[in-house]
Amino acid sequence: MIKPENIFVFIGINNTNISGGSIFQLFKARHNAIKTTVHNYDHCGPNNDLALIELSQNISEDRSTPICMPTDDLQLHRVLYASGFGKDPAVPVTPEHPLRYRGQQVVAQHLYGEDEISHKILTLTFGKGTMF
Repeated sequence: MIKPENIFVFIGINNTNISGGSIFQLFKARHNAIKTTVHNYDHCGPNNDLALIELSQNISEDRSTPICMPTDDLQLHRVLYASGFGKDPAVPVTPEHPLRYRGQQVVAQHLYGEDEISHKILTLTFGKGTMF
C-alpha cells in the first residue's frame, strides 16, 4: 500500500488547456495526502477499487465539488442515490469505446436497513443496483 506522504492529488488536472499559462499552473493545483482509507478489494481484479483520500488542506468550492462525509448519528433518508462510473461488460467493444466506459451514472436506491456489524447500508431496488 502506498503511504499517504507519497500521494499527491491534482485538482482540475483533467482540464489541461492552459491557454496563456504554463505548466507551472498545474503544479499549483497539487495537494498532499495525510490519510487514506482503502476499500478491501481483490487486488487482481478491476472491481471495487475505491479509496478515500484526506488532503492536508481544504479545497475551495470554486475548484472542485466537495462530498459530504457521514457522522455516527446520521439518519438516512428512505431514498438514497449512488453515483459513479466504470465499465459495463454488456457494452460491446468498439473503436470509439474500446474500454466500455459508461460515464457518470446515478441510481436511486430504496433504504431496506443497515447492517451494524459490517457497517453496510442495505437497499432494495428491482432492476438496478450498484456493484461493490
